[in-house]
Order: sequence, then structure tokens, then C-alpha cells
Amino acid sequence: MNEEVLKIISKQIHLCNKCPILRRVTPNSMPCWYKSKNPQILVVGLNPGLEWVKDEYNQKEEPQEEFYQRYLDTFLTSKFGSFLTKIFFSKEFVEQYIFFTNLIKCRKPRNISFTEKHFLNCKDYLIDQIKIVKPKVIVVFSKSASKHYRAAEFLKPTLILNHPSYYRYNYESIDYMYDSEKLEDFLYKNRAHPENMVPIYNIEVKPLPDGTFF
Repeated sequence: MNEEVLKIISKQIHLCNKCPILRRVTPNSMPCWYKSKNPQILVVGLNPGLEWVKDEYNQKEEPQEEFYQRYLDTFLTSKFGSFLTKIFFSKEFVEQYIFFTNLIKCRKPRNISFTEKHFLNCKDYLIDQIKIVKPKVIVVFSKSASKHYRAAEFLKPTLILNHPSYYRYNYESIDYMYDSEKLEDFLYKNRAHPENMVPIYNIEVKPLPDGTFF
């Protein structure tokens, strides 16, 4: 996985202004999270949450680099990060095999809903991240994805499940247990389960002569 190319895409995400209303409430961006340089599973959420925002109405006081580093350092203690360590077996498994990003790269004001245009504006960033990471499988925690993406667009075997807020992060709920079993079966079938994981090694992606990557 070429981290330099990922940094370029992360910078593009941070500078993007395709959705001015969303950008206005997202001056600090959270393009992705990962620990391993060779992740096998790409996990996709819906959009960034509020947990890392110190002051919802005055975020610009915190430089992007400091904000993003704080996000990277504390992601696994967030609601969604803690959820991943639960449904993906352990914190160690998540750190070794997971690359996390979102369908939509910005937060949204409380009084609006995401539209088809918001998903389309972020689609290229997600597809570029998938091409660079080259995961074995993709797991999407948002039923909204099925409304805006065809499974083939994710380029890899893909499983779409409920966002954890659907069952209120309740790990005893029937919905959670159903999703957990479905995920485990999917990972085992695609040899991405702890019991049958076969590591893959990515070839470094280099820019083409015209400056593009694909």
C-alpha cells in the first residue's frame, strides 16, 4: 500500500469543496484510519461523527495535522472504533487487518439529510482508496450504500450491513447477533477470517507520466 499516494488523496479530500454546506461544518477532515501497512479488510462507515470535535462551532482553531493525529490516536476508543474491535474479534485484529474510511467524507448539519449528490461527490475518493489499499474484502456498515452503489463498484467481494447505530450499539440485540454471524461467514468464505486468513501483499502504486494514478 502506497502511503504517499494515500496522503495525496487525503489532502484532496481535505481541500474539497464540492458540497459547501457539508464543508462548512467539517473544516477538519478525517479521510481514513489504519495501523497496518498491509490491511486486508477495508471497512466503510457512512460519515464522520462528532466525537473528535472539541468545539463544534469553532473547529478552525485546531490545525488539521493536529486534529487528524488526534483522530488516528483515539479512533479505537470512539463508539465506532470500539464497535469494530467487538465485531472483528479483537483490537489486535483491527490494528493488523483493518483500513477504515467513510462513504461520505464530511459531517452534516443536524437539519439536513444526505442526498444522491453527496454520495456521488465522494465516490471517486472512495474508489481511489480501494484501488490503493487493494483489500481482500470490503465491509460496509451502512444500508445507505446499497441505494447509491452497485456492489461491483466496490471492486472486491463486498458485504453491506447495518450501521451500528441501527441497533444502538447494543451487542445483545438480535440485529447485532445476526450481522455478526453474517460477517463471520463472509470473512470465512473469502479467507479473511482469523481461522483461515491468507495474507496478501500489495504492489506499490506509482503515478503515471501524466500525474494520475489509474
